[in-house]
Amino acid sequence: RFARANGLEYSPAAGDPGYPGAIFSIGHSRHVADRIRSTGADGTSRYFDFGNFRYTTGSGKNQSTRTWGFLAFRLDRRLPHMVLDSRANNSLFGTNLPAAFDKDQVLSLEGDFDRYFTLYCPREYERDALYVFTPDLMALLVDEAAPFDVEIVDDWMFVYSNKPFRTGDAATYARLFRIMDTVGAKALRQTVRYADERVGDFAANIVAPQGARLKRAVSVWAILIGIAIFAIWAWMIFGTRG
Repeated sequence: RFARANGLEYSPAAGDPGYPGAIFSIGHSRHVADRIRSTGADGTSRYFDFGNFRYTTGSGKNQSTRTWGFLAFRLDRRLPHMVLDSRANNSLFGTNLPAAFDKDQVLSLEGDFDRYFTLYCPREYERDALYVFTPDLMALLVDEAAPFDVEIVDDWMFVYSNKPFRTGDAATYARLFRIMDTVGAKALRQTVRYADERVGDFAANIVAPQGARLKRAVSVWAILIGIAIFAIWAWMIFGTRG
């Protein structure tokens, strides 16, 4: 009823959305639950999509399912790949994101912004990142999106919650629309004239390969899992002999 009253589309279940964000290429059996998105029926609405994204890793007794709340917001221009890793939802071992990025891509911003987010941007795209993340956009991110991770990739802005969104919860929906109306709207205005100078063609609306994707790193969790597997294997081989 909420979706219908606001000219939106609701789906209790939908398939893999195929988005380019970090959480959307993990595992298998990927699907979206409790999805609300714009329909574009009036020809003017900005496309957005939010809901709960689920995927499964492993198989058999070792499989597990992870659920993320997400907001996808369409931009006009393709931008360098940038990730704002929220410090509020990190664990003892660092980021809660399922992807880790090389630390030499961290860019420190002015003020106390670094207390709330760690910004990753491709090497030699630091000036581009500063063009996007102006002080007023940074302030909006701190005020409205500090508990969430934010990713800009291609012409998309994603907001990730490490806990699923509560379906039908008025406060949750109000916050998501507020993020779109503040952070999303400012990001649109700030990037409407962006062009990658390495491409040299505004009309092309593309980013050079070296800026299109961040370089990945091995996550702490992957290292710990590897150590655990090795320890179990060593005990099975050598421990049982004793």
